[in-house]
Amino acid sequence: MTIYSLVFTSGEQPISRAVRWFTWSPYSHVAIINNETGEGWESITGSGVRLTNLPRVLRSADKHTIRYIDANSSLEDFLNKQIGKKYDYGAIFGFVFRKNWQAKDKWFCSELIAEAFSSVNNPILAKISWRVTPGNLLASPKLSVYPPVGIIGEYE
Repeated sequence: MTIYSLVFTSGEQPISRAVRWFTWSPYSHVAIINNETGEGWESITGSGVRLTNLPRVLRSADKHTIRYIDANSSLEDFLNKQIGKKYDYGAIFGFVFRKNWQAKDKWFCSELIAEAFSSVNNPILAKISWRVTPGNLLASPKLSVYPPVGIIGEYE
């Protein structure tokens, strides 16, 4: 098993404010980081799915929180296959109009992470991936507030 950090962030950009308002969440974005390698994945507007790391995720954040989860590292196979896929604007607008406008080959941040865990038969939530918000992920009982022994201090 591998320890991953889910990094929840928010900013003051208009898109961040809109996501927080429509989803009733204090956070508008989430990325996943492998704590052993420092490699991470996220889907952002303008770029879609890309590799990232913790400093890059936090660079544009006004606030953040981190939660931890053990998972099979094979979820990285799924994440790596998604790199370069576009951002799922349709699904985001589907939240507003309560429609399923999700595209099978595009991802928004929390949808990508929820589907990655489902791909290794370890769903992080019972909801279908295209309806998962950063706030939903943050509320998952599978996440730990406390880092496992051995990674304390890495993020200071």
